[in-house]
Amino acid sequence: MCHEPNYVGQKWSSSWTRLSAFLYFSELSRTRLLSAGTKSFLEAQMNRIAQLLVLIAIITVTGGLLFWYSLSWGFCACPLVVSHGQNEAVLMESANFQSDTNVTLDIRNVGGYPVSFKIYQVKDSSGDIWQLNNWNPLGQPLTVNNLIVVNIAIGSGAGGCGNGCQYTGTPAAFTTFQSSKSYTITLTTSRNNSFVFTVTR
Repeated sequence: MCHEPNYVGQKWSSSWTRLSAFLYFSELSRTRLLSAGTKSFLEAQMNRIAQLLVLIAIITVTGGLLFWYSLSWGFCACPLVVSHGQNEAVLMESANFQSDTNVTLDIRNVGGYPVSFKIYQVKDSSGDIWQLNNWNPLGQPLTVNNLIVVNIAIGSGAGGCGNGCQYTGTPAAFTTFQSSKSYTITLTTSRNNSFVFTVTR
């Protein structure tokens, strides 16, 4: 007995094969697109991480340099030293408050010439000022590389700098050194060079 060819089955088989191939290649293309997008996203994240690491490295190096600088000059209450002369240079190594009206400074000559002080000025945060002219602390002149301890006094009362000091500012506003307050001390030499320090009680 002869059978007619099953054209319907062949058509369905062929159609299914084409549909399967289409779905396969569609999924393959989608997978490649997703892979490319994921790769691009990962590259962007890696770039951000690299930039962050560079920033951290810069901050770390800068902090290290500042820390080394502070160690090399010694810790004190006066990181600011301003010299207007080329031949004189001094460094305040420490500051110690002896009383409500007296603070001693350890001053070292780090310049190339002997230093003699003649004026000191003490200013509070409000701009009130005590100043002593014709100042002549013991141990002058301060020779190169040597240390001198000078006393800075304020106030006209007992234990202060007496009538030799000049006061400028709000009356009775600045009579003692207050706890947790900062003060600016300016020392002027016989060569009219000024050295500025900040001390905090």
